[in-house]
Amino acid sequence: MAVQRNIIGKTLVALVIVLFLCMSINPSVAIDNVKKTSNPISSGNTLYVGGYGEGNFTKIQDAINNASDGDTVFVYDDSSPYYENLIINKSISLIGEDKNNTIIDGDNKGNVVTITANNVNLTGFTIQNAPDYGIIVTSNNNRIYNNIISSIDRFVIALRTAYFNIVENNEIINYRYCGIVSDSYASFNTIKYNIITGDQSEKPDNGIIVCSNNFLEGNIISFIHHGISLDEIGNNIVRKNTLINNDLGISIGYSVRNLILRNNFMNNIEDANFAIHKLYNINIFLNNYWSRPLVFPKIIKGKLMLWRNEDWVTRDWIYFDLRPALIPNRIGV
Repeated sequence: MAVQRNIIGKTLVALVIVLFLCMSINPSVAIDNVKKTSNPISSGNTLYVGGYGEGNFTKIQDAINNASDGDTVFVYDDSSPYYENLIINKSISLIGEDKNNTIIDGDNKGNVVTITANNVNLTGFTIQNAPDYGIIVTSNNNRIYNNIISSIDRFVIALRTAYFNIVENNEIINYRYCGIVSDSYASFNTIKYNIITGDQSEKPDNGIIVCSNNFLEGNIISFIHHGISLDEIGNNIVRKNTLINNDLGISIGYSVRNLILRNNFMNNIEDANFAIHKLYNINIFLNNYWSRPLVFPKIIKGKLMLWRNEDWVTRDWIYFDLRPALIPNRIGV
């Protein structure tokens, strides 16, 4: 027991040292990478869908097919809903007149919107009814913002092999598996100020899943089984998010060098847990609010996996939030 206490004591000292090293070095690198994200700007012609103008298109895809890079496709709401499965393969801005009334309906026949071009703006729509993907992105430097996305069976917004994208101010409701995912081949994406809400009686599985070098800020996630999941690689910054009424607020699965800073964990069945497989696999919790004011450090329980005698052995392990917030952190732009 004395040897075990000595090992734990030395480990905690090491954690504190690494905390200050990570705070001074690693987050700044990730933030610098996020700043490199460029917002696409349309500067060409405008094509119109719906409405009563001469030459207006009746289908959104027809307007996209006739557009050129840099053009804007503006969609009126009076001809909504548009039953289409769109492929955006040009660097355009696709803008809906009113996100509450300009509806793109996938009719449960496929992905509603697939973005394969770089530098695309997608805003102002209700996007709904798909068996797999609401929006799938396989390109870079796109911005998906101010949309309502609902009735998606699997992935609401998926970033697949996608870099420097911005997903912000979207409302995600009525889905089953995952709200936003940035997979292991997608990095340096910014996911901020989205509202992701499940159903109290039938909670979706995941709110946000990210792997490496992503920036999450100001998202509000509620009534989900797993609010935020950090999987595999790491180097993510999770800042000023609110996780409320979820089964699990944040989960870290073999992901390292993540910074979990100034978030609000409120009324979750479990606020946070983790699994690591090496003693030096460090993640930092700091200045988070844990449902009530805490004067002393917050203990976060998890698992340490050790390879012993040609097999994995599981040990209980702990992280600390050394300076928990006394009041909820302010969330907002």
